[in-house]
Amino acid sequence: MAFFTDKLIIAQLNQGSIKLFRKTKQKIMVEEIKDSVKHPKRKIIKEDILGEYDAAIKDKSTIFLIYQNNKGHLFLITLDDEIREETQLTEKPISEIFNLNIGVVEEGLHIVYNIRAIDDPGKYTINHHYNYKGKWYDYIISEINEELINNMKFLAHGGKINIIYYRNKREIVNREFYLDTLQWSKENVLVSGGNDKLFLDAIVIEGDIHMTYCEYIDERLVVKYNDKTVSRKGSPSHPTILYYKGKLWVSWVELDKITSTYSSDTGENWAGLFLWNKTKTMDFVRYKYLNSETKEDIVLDNSFGGIYPEIQFLGFGSTNAATEVPIEPEI
Repeated sequence: MAFFTDKLIIAQLNQGSIKLFRKTKQKIMVEEIKDSVKHPKRKIIKEDILGEYDAAIKDKSTIFLIYQNNKGHLFLITLDDEIREETQLTEKPISEIFNLNIGVVEEGLHIVYNIRAIDDPGKYTINHHYNYKGKWYDYIISEINEELINNMKFLAHGGKINIIYYRNKREIVNREFYLDTLQWSKENVLVSGGNDKLFLDAIVIEGDIHMTYCEYIDERLVVKYNDKTVSRKGSPSHPTILYYKGKLWVSWVELDKITSTYSSDTGENWAGLFLWNKTKTMDFVRYKYLNSETKEDIVLDNSFGGIYPEIQFLGFGSTNAATEVPIEPEI
């Protein structure tokens, strides 16, 4: 039926209990969904959100929520069942931020976002806001010379932090933050040249970055995994990558339906294309997924899924629920 681009966050604190965060106009709402409860509790956390928000899990009882309010201030909320603490992180209002991300690494909080450059409205900066020994620091990581900002991926994993972003419309780079020196590495180019690109998602498996994005080919788009084309030419969007029980999956939206492919050898070779039948008749979104427990056979930051009360992940797993579709000869 339809794909909705609203940002929804699923936070799984323990088995059988999840919190679902969503934004409705200027409100951030949370629903606590338990297997034993038919009607979930719904609470309004804040009613003054300007644009983006994000969340991170510290442990099985603590969630951090970051957002910018409609007066331009950045706020950090610590919550469990109720708001335990609220901290204003900005002394003065700032312009609207984009690609807002928060992560917990070795008990430290790290916040990364894009904001228009003060001296040039045609540029954006990537800012890093982090807490070290009880004090907050702010650092400008890089400057992007683009009028329109593209996706940025923030990866907090195994005691490390990486950000992957577009330096321009054709070049994707990676930088790593060293926790021992509190310094960022130089840019490492992951993809360059070719044609204009859109969207971006990435995960880390055993220290290696696996990435997906879209690229224009003959005025149409294709989905890429690193430098390999894994889709037909058409109008794909929101490519999403995850690892599930021995297979690397890339899924995307096309004509309000989900198509995906998988690799059983971590990206060397790819299977055919699979259209997920349920998405022909149901509304779905792209979830951000947080889990208080790490599993070796699952690396899942984002996934498409049905909307409550049919919350279910879509686009990976058994292909019995999908139809294989033809692949164009050049792929």
